[in-house]
Amino acid sequence: MKISMEYRVPYADTDQMGVVYYGNYLTLFERARNELMRSIGYTYRECEAEGWMLPVVHAEVDYSSPARYDDLLEVTAYVRSRKGVRIEIACEVRRKGEERILASGFTRHCFVSTQTFRPVPPPKRFLEACGEDVGAERGAGLAARTAMLAMLALPLLGATVRPEDNGSALVNPGMGFTMHYYSNDPRNYGSTIAPGDSLEWFPGCSVCYLRLPWAFVEPEEGVFDWAALDTPAQRWIERGGQVAFRITCSEDWLEYAVPEWVVKAGAKGCRWDWPAGGQPTGAIENGRLWDPDFADPVFLDRLERFIAAIAGRYDGRPEVAFVDIGSYGLWGEGHTGASSNVPQERMDEEVKLHVDLYAKYFKSTPLVISDDVSGAWDKSGYYPLLDYARGKGVGWRDDSILVQPPPLHWFHEDQAARYWRSLPVVLEHGHYRWCVDEVKSWSGDLLLEAVEKMHASYMSIHGDPRRILDENRETVDRINRRIGYRFNLVEATWPDRVFVGENAEEFEISWSWANAGVAPPYADAFPCLTVKDDAGGIMAVVCDDRFNLRFLDVGGDGSPPVAQKRLRVSLGRHLAPTFAAGTYDVYVSVGKPDGTPLYALAYDGGDGHRRYPIGKIEFAVR
Repeated sequence: MKISMEYRVPYADTDQMGVVYYGNYLTLFERARNELMRSIGYTYRECEAEGWMLPVVHAEVDYSSPARYDDLLEVTAYVRSRKGVRIEIACEVRRKGEERILASGFTRHCFVSTQTFRPVPPPKRFLEACGEDVGAERGAGLAARTAMLAMLALPLLGATVRPEDNGSALVNPGMGFTMHYYSNDPRNYGSTIAPGDSLEWFPGCSVCYLRLPWAFVEPEEGVFDWAALDTPAQRWIERGGQVAFRITCSEDWLEYAVPEWVVKAGAKGCRWDWPAGGQPTGAIENGRLWDPDFADPVFLDRLERFIAAIAGRYDGRPEVAFVDIGSYGLWGEGHTGASSNVPQERMDEEVKLHVDLYAKYFKSTPLVISDDVSGAWDKSGYYPLLDYARGKGVGWRDDSILVQPPPLHWFHEDQAARYWRSLPVVLEHGHYRWCVDEVKSWSGDLLLEAVEKMHASYMSIHGDPRRILDENRETVDRINRRIGYRFNLVEATWPDRVFVGENAEEFEISWSWANAGVAPPYADAFPCLTVKDDAGGIMAVVCDDRFNLRFLDVGGDGSPPVAQKRLRVSLGRHLAPTFAAGTYDVYVSVGKPDGTPLYALAYDGGDGHRRYPIGKIEFAVR
């Protein structure tokens, strides 16, 4: 017997990520279970009145795709199996009118006495209501017969593997170390490495980060120096990495970070100065540096044209990891306290204009914004401007890690907590030479702690990369084992032998996965088993498109939560011409729902396409 019920998702059911909180699915299962009991002529109230209960002794939920506020869900429940005094009730959750399952699972119950809390036989009335034969064959005999039928229907699960994480640094989309190839001044820090070097020797370096003044990218109106961006970017892209950008409008070393032609077009601004060895002046009449009025209509008009141009070139490309909203404040960090000194209440309105411009044109590429837009020193917990940006889907970065010694080593851990579950966190430590040689603020332990506490997807290489690695190799290795996401296959089980081809039999794969990193991948990730012959030819691909590793929880170092899923497969007759009896290699991968690998895993012996050997399977043809 099967029943379905409808449920409209209220706002209270969703979490900070805007999706239904994972624990609420068990509540949905209970609602459906109640309706199932009612449909067979029972309610829990009647069960208890007759002297028995059905407590939950085990529960499992597989999460495939999120439900959101105001979705109309259809929840289906049915009795999956009964053995002796135990019964399993399965549930599936879909959006109304859709076939795709959002979540599925089951609860296992035991018939117990309300008086003694000890197991009791299932009541005859219950079995009759379920349509079961309650004659001579029940209890242990029925359980034994059911088990025998299951063994005949499915090949015995025999091969179990538990791959060991080799501890290697992973270069994966949406995570890793970012090399500050240009750090405002284009002489920092690409000049410290050889031309053509893409830092493949720096473990986990996945992104070439290009932070340049707008004046350098559009020196004349409508004339762009794209080569300044594309040349270093392609060095990383060619070897499987990514690129990220920040284009700035205010610098302490360059008179006009905004192109001078924008100023001549009538954009308003003010002058300020930062004398060598002195303090910044704020707005003064004869300062050597120029800051725009960040809300000036002429400035915003030309800025919008530029953002439209750069988005038209780069938005939506998988090679682009993220784009900073860097058009506001000194160095693009969103603060003006050391430059034109715009009051915070005015900034709160002006920064929104810049957020809106970037969100208008960058529809696909992740955007991030500096923590300092809400006040570099503000730890009040009230950050309306960041909340506004987050509501536009903008991620978060902290540009101040270890710029000063403890207790000022960072300020906004509480802000990161608002972001990391649904949007990426980018961390940038201070200029390495400054931190080590000048203010003595550097600490490898604190750098790793920042990754852990803020659930970072990215960490900077902000200085000479060779010196950083030589002096911090252990720290770099420790960070690489935790930063971003790290998919671990905890255990996988499949039959020693399966029948394939025209007379194929269904078999079962059971696997458990964990995310050993500190953050989600923020993109779909489906596990897959690929069977190959001795020549490396693909014989079969089995991808579980209902097991989205994107939604794995993250945990403390060494103890991530584990999610398990079972998948039933038949390699049927349409594949028969490609099969021959024999023993084949089994590879594991994670990627698209069609089995295309996307993510590197920390296992040895990869095939060069992000598939990794984990065992053997025998194909039999009959």
